[in-house]
Amino acid sequence: MYSNDFETETELSSGVFTSTSGELSSWAIGTDATDEDNHQLTYTGSGDDKLFMGNTRWGAVRFNVYYMLDDEDAVAHYYFCVTDENNYYDLMIAYDTATVSQVTNGTSSVISSLPITSDIGEWVSALAYVKSTQIAIYIDGTEYFHIGGSDSLTLETGKFGIGQWQTQFYIDDFTITDIASGDVIYAEDFEGDTIDTIGEGGVEFGCRNGGSWTDTTNSNGDWVVTSVGIDGEDLGTSVLAYQGSTSSYGAAVVFDVNIPTDCEGYKITVSAYRYAGSSSSSEFTCVIWGWDSEDDYIDYNYGGWSGCGGFQTITSGTKVNDEMSNTIGMTTGEWVTLEVYVYANVVYAYYNGTFIQCQWLD
Repeated sequence: MYSNDFETETELSSGVFTSTSGELSSWAIGTDATDEDNHQLTYTGSGDDKLFMGNTRWGAVRFNVYYMLDDEDAVAHYYFCVTDENNYYDLMIAYDTATVSQVTNGTSSVISSLPITSDIGEWVSALAYVKSTQIAIYIDGTEYFHIGGSDSLTLETGKFGIGQWQTQFYIDDFTITDIASGDVIYAEDFEGDTIDTIGEGGVEFGCRNGGSWTDTTNSNGDWVVTSVGIDGEDLGTSVLAYQGSTSSYGAAVVFDVNIPTDCEGYKITVSAYRYAGSSSSSEFTCVIWGWDSEDDYIDYNYGGWSGCGGFQTITSGTKVNDEMSNTIGMTTGEWVTLEVYVYANVVYAYYNGTFIQCQWLD
């Protein structure tokens, strides 16, 4: 349908080109500074100019481009499925973020945004497959965005929380954020709280030993809000700590959260500190969402299976473990950041800002 490697041209001359500024003078084809045998297209202006190539008769298509950011402030935009200058999709790539937006009649709406780090001064592939109502976008060979699909899928809500298996740990700054707007839906930093006052809409506990969940009131005191660590050290902040058994024993705490009806995706963020466990290389914690009961919920398990990660779906008390990730590289005695991005059709898991795994639901 259209291709251009810019190797045989010294100026923009082939294909159909439209610049929103009406000028092509700010676009140049020159030699790649890192490879004199390679030619590249460069924007030399300082404004907000968009350059469209090819034609506007889009059907099923694969869009592929290589990009290079020359510093941490650089931003690249790639437009595809362009009908005109007011209607198209926009893949924006910054140093530490990638965002997909849809522009309709000149109004841009964010579809999805993820923390994705680009190597400065390195060529990276961006690839989009467009078919029917679905778009899949790959960056450097990894599929990060999957847009469209079944209309029957709905965003998981229910309760949210943290669980563990054979591990003692602390958590802090449990936050749920609307991905598109950035609005904070729920936040709990445990400051000024006791175990009886946490949870804006209520809190539920569960303990498991051999299969049955019990003690929803935490009467055994496994969970505490404290600023004093398990070994007596001053933590310098209030945290929620699990101080119960690490022998064939699991526990969870879930918060009652209302997700706005117009929310199309949310991010769960929590700081976690692994104090001790059954093994130094396995078991840490689970981020939980969609909790209807102890027999029906979803989680991402950080650190199971000898330090790997994996999605787990529990339905009517039966657990399904999905494909595991590679070893995460978790550590004991260090605060880490866990993030789970939840959409109706896909969920992403991050560990300390690094993409670990995703699961498509359609």
